[in-house]
Amino acid sequence: MSQAADRTLILLEHVARASGPMGLLEIAGRTGLDKTTCSRLLGLLVARGWLVRDTETKKYSVGPTLVGISMSASLPDQVRLHFFPLLHELREASGETVSLQRRFGTLRVCVAGLESQHSLRRSLPIGSSMPLSAGPSGKAILAFADTETTAAAFAGLEEARHQTVHDHLGQIRRTGYLSTDGDRTPGVGAIAAPLFDRGGVYGSLTLAGPSSRFDAAARQAMLPMLLRAARDLTVLLGGDTGRYDGWTAANPPNQL
Repeated sequence: MSQAADRTLILLEHVARASGPMGLLEIAGRTGLDKTTCSRLLGLLVARGWLVRDTETKKYSVGPTLVGISMSASLPDQVRLHFFPLLHELREASGETVSLQRRFGTLRVCVAGLESQHSLRRSLPIGSSMPLSAGPSGKAILAFADTETTAAAFAGLEEARHQTVHDHLGQIRRTGYLSTDGDRTPGVGAIAAPLFDRGGVYGSLTLAGPSSRFDAAARQAMLPMLLRAARDLTVLLGGDTGRYDGWTAANPPNQL
């Protein structure tokens, strides 16, 4: 291993194992690296998403890439065994990108998935994170989150968006899914359903692609399969599947 790679890993290990965010001087002191080298390597880790740097405190902490990989690795074996066949089935049926998003505080993190095989497709960066209030993937989780998490999510929103997000959450609770065009990213159509484990909402299962191809009708056609897959994963996670029985049996209004 090169000296630069070894130093980079040392930095990453120190920040990842720390009890809280660390400043540059503290990291340099603990690792024995000079400030200039330390700053350069930390910048590289931030650029790759392994670490994040708070713009106010200037301190470093674990980033979405590291969180995503660790959360993916911690998937229960039973889920891992059955998840990828379900992903493959959804991707082949829809032709679009399918992903598992897992809750991490007030964020959702992409921990696994399969990209569409079309040349024009929704990309799938494992480890990417977004607020729960952004896009159908996050809202499918937020709709069943605890009061504290919901309040924190709304506190970070522009006031003009409060009603839209509120309406989306109510819709998800009633129907079990959210289907949108350009909700977070212009030109992207997506549909997401929640997943549950023994503790409550676990994450979400999402299909996404270009709106020109994965339009309202295409998303609606995939809804029954998406809900079945979400229910199957919830069974594996040990969650309550009662909601899915109602959602599947109902004829939800066409809000697409």
